[in-house]
Amino acid sequence: DVAARINFATVEDEGRITDRRAGRIRTELNARLCRKIKERLSLSPEVELFLEPEKEHRAVLILRGDGLYGDIEDTDPQQLGVKPHPVVATDPRSEKTAQVVREFMGQVKEILADEYPANMMLLRGFDKYQPLKSMEKRFGLRALAIAVYPMYRGVARLVGMEVAEFAGEDIETEFRVLQDNFSQYDFFYVHIKKTDTYGEDGN
Repeated sequence: DVAARINFATVEDEGRITDRRAGRIRTELNARLCRKIKERLSLSPEVELFLEPEKEHRAVLILRGDGLYGDIEDTDPQQLGVKPHPVVATDPRSEKTAQVVREFMGQVKEILADEYPANMMLLRGFDKYQPLKSMEKRFGLRALAIAVYPMYRGVARLVGMEVAEFAGEDIETEFRVLQDNFSQYDFFYVHIKKTDTYGEDGN
């Protein structure tokens, strides 16, 4: 599998990015847009495509098929007022994947043309799945992740952490979960998303 992170974004008529996060659209809108894209996409049957909403403006793209590699540059320029970068393979073996992504992005541009503010996607962090040793096997630590945002919960699972299930998204709840589990684990990963969000927004 080759995966990439997605930001729904806003571009103006000439294709320049005006908002890399599309105003932090609601997760419900994100899910609707992912469904719309999947319903209208027409790609090579050789490659299986998964497009799943994450939270707010973020989603994930997964490509599955033979001969796929993830050596592809980000399309997200990480700045406003410019157009998204073209899809470029940085290694010849990844050209097949790059071509699929080019076809995908070309169709996405048309499918989202009548949407606002989420009328474009930016892709970054392409990579091919490689199993990782768990923290317990590598360091002998039994670890628990306490996080609200899906991406960080997923990263924790990739490295073999257990992920706490809890209701609520406030910091107080996260630290209450930490307190309740403190004697049962050797290592805790506590992720506070709001500081990141406010920093990204310049608040």
